[in-house]
Amino acid sequence: MEFGAVQCKIQNPVCNICPLNSGCAALQKQIVSILPIKTKKLIIKKRHLNYLVFNNKYFETLIRQRKNKDIWQGLFEFPLVESEQDIDINELINNTDFQQVVNNKNVTISLYNNDPIIHKLTHQHLMVKFWIIKTEEKIDHSILWSDFEKYPVPILIHNFVENFKSRA
Repeated sequence: MEFGAVQCKIQNPVCNICPLNSGCAALQKQIVSILPIKTKKLIIKKRHLNYLVFNNKYFETLIRQRKNKDIWQGLFEFPLVESEQDIDINELINNTDFQQVVNNKNVTISLYNNDPIIHKLTHQHLMVKFWIIKTEEKIDHSILWSDFEKYPVPILIHNFVENFKSRA
């Protein structure tokens, strides 16, 4: 490693006095001037995910399958409100995605985790909050909590559900 840093300097290699020049593929192919190739620095995107965890007296919840070409495609998750930054309950309630999912139901909202859960992926850092949405009403297109384990979910959702059930 140190030999390469001293001998094979970027844009100024010392090939003529190198003891390995007879076996150097870069020298033989005359591509020394373009090596080593610098890779672009990985840009890490921060995303704020707000999951809406429905819960009612019928032991129902609501999940959806991820369809877009994005993380966790094909897996199931709770309804999601993605935001540009960390949001509070007022910003959540005023969000159009939230309003579509709640659909004028009478609900009580509470934040499950005060500090966002940070879930790191290769090129994304997810800041995740779980909002508990309680209602006395039936939930359209719901599943029973007892059937939840039949659905493939990301590990982040799985861990949340395990923790949530243990506190209930």
